[in-house]
Amino acid sequence: MSKGLKLIRENRGVIVLPHRVDVFLRIASRAWLLVAVAVFAYEALQGNIPRDPEGGPLTEDFLVPLQLGLLALTGIGLLLSFRWIAVAAAVVALGGSGLGVLATLQYEPPFGFFVVLVFLVPAVMMWLDWQHQETLGKILVLALTTAALLVSSWLGATEVYATYLGPAHPQSATAKLPASPVRWLWSGAVDTDGFAVTARVRDEADAVRLVVRDSEGVEVARSAAAAVPDADEPVTLAVDGLEPITQYQYAIEIDGVVDEVRTGQVRTFPVGASSFTVAVSAGARTNSNGSVFDTIRNLDPDLYINTGDLHYRNIADNSISQFRSAFAQVHGSPAQSALYRSVPIAYVWDDHDYGPNDADASSSSRPAAWAAYRSHVPHYELPSGDEGPINQAFTMGRVRFILTDTRSQRQPAEDTMLGQSQLQWFLDEILAARDTHGLTVWVNPDPWIAAADPASDSWGGFAAERDLIGEFLDHHDINNLVMVAGDAHMVAIDDGSNSGYGGHDGFPVLQAAALDRPGSIKGGPYSHGTFPGPGQFGLVEVTDDGDYIEVTLIGLDYTGAELVRLAIRYDAPLHP
Repeated sequence: MSKGLKLIRENRGVIVLPHRVDVFLRIASRAWLLVAVAVFAYEALQGNIPRDPEGGPLTEDFLVPLQLGLLALTGIGLLLSFRWIAVAAAVVALGGSGLGVLATLQYEPPFGFFVVLVFLVPAVMMWLDWQHQETLGKILVLALTTAALLVSSWLGATEVYATYLGPAHPQSATAKLPASPVRWLWSGAVDTDGFAVTARVRDEADAVRLVVRDSEGVEVARSAAAAVPDADEPVTLAVDGLEPITQYQYAIEIDGVVDEVRTGQVRTFPVGASSFTVAVSAGARTNSNGSVFDTIRNLDPDLYINTGDLHYRNIADNSISQFRSAFAQVHGSPAQSALYRSVPIAYVWDDHDYGPNDADASSSSRPAAWAAYRSHVPHYELPSGDEGPINQAFTMGRVRFILTDTRSQRQPAEDTMLGQSQLQWFLDEILAARDTHGLTVWVNPDPWIAAADPASDSWGGFAAERDLIGEFLDHHDINNLVMVAGDAHMVAIDDGSNSGYGGHDGFPVLQAAALDRPGSIKGGPYSHGTFPGPGQFGLVEVTDDGDYIEVTLIGLDYTGAELVRLAIRYDAPLHP
């Protein structure tokens, strides 16, 4: 027998431990493991488990038993430790690795690795207890197995994160701004003579103001002062008395000192017949820093419309703090925050940024979502007031934009996506716009074109309400309507060939997504095809000469490459 083989077979122990330490490790490992299993089992039974952010095949009905099964495996390891401690260590490490990979469904790989360590620590304690009585060969086998489990856990967690949460297209190189008295800010509620800015400041303040400057840097307006007694809550500031179609710069003044680090710019809206460009898209992973945001910003649109899934936090609780954290994560992305400082936003949610996947009016998150939207987002007047859906409308030139909330009033049992009050408001808006505006753009978060199916999360699941809207359009001869929509992770255009319901002939539809999620196809068919993929968005280009309005719908990707285009011309003479 060779000397090396003899050494592997006969040498015992790698680390010599005093008997007291050995006993402590044996007791501590079992106590640690018992607590870990109990805590994770309690959280799983309470529904606090990682969730598939897409709401795909990994449903809660599957994930809860899976997590409980992995915990049961570690529990078996605890029982085995009383007889076969080496086998117990391997079983515990295996169960912990699975739980770590599972955790990465909702969190980044370091968190998943932390979960692995929670169970690996007692496994290592068991290994130390066992090793001083075993041959070097057995010890090497166990050490290599443990190392392999760690490596495979990290690789598995990374792959799960990349599939469900990670970037789906190249990342932005935009630099992060240094810390300043303003944490984040963005603009919205733009009109012909003013706009609003919502900002979160770092500390409490007695007087916070919005300072507006012209292109030469000369101050031209400032808002009334607002106190900030709680730095956790944002403040919204507004100015008016500005000129139409004019570029302005803005900054936040805090107790007499202007923050020159986080500043922004806004172009006020035009009056009457005019031309402009609006970017539109939806669906970005939480804290996404994708290069698509740079591409949108570099095109310098007059407005950016986000049609939902601003983030994928899937908040299922009535928790303002969770929504506050989600908005902080969105603005924590250098690419997104740069876009929001450069281009004003109009935003309406879908499911993942309102509640959990496929959320509706029954979601426990609804009150907190309503309140957080009103405090964190610069928005136009909400017909529902201080509490209720976030539908709103505004005008650019001779185009009326109508944003509907398809989540917080949705009641599948009542076959309504908008709810009675919002539906009536919407019908009144499009009827009025028929006679007062040359074009109406309906910003609708969910796919419109889809086969009728009660189980569908799209308008296909609310076919009766869709038919009612179509009948209204047909009865009132409303033919100046264009729709932009999100949710589906694709760019697609229909020229009206497939969007008619309830007897109406149909209208052009632009599906524009996904900003930073894997591609998928939902609904259809679309006359100009579908283009599933990440890093995508749409443009709505309006050219108005006073006699005709031409609207061009364009789908692009993060490189700026054009995927699809449709131009439609509407007879829209100026009213006397």
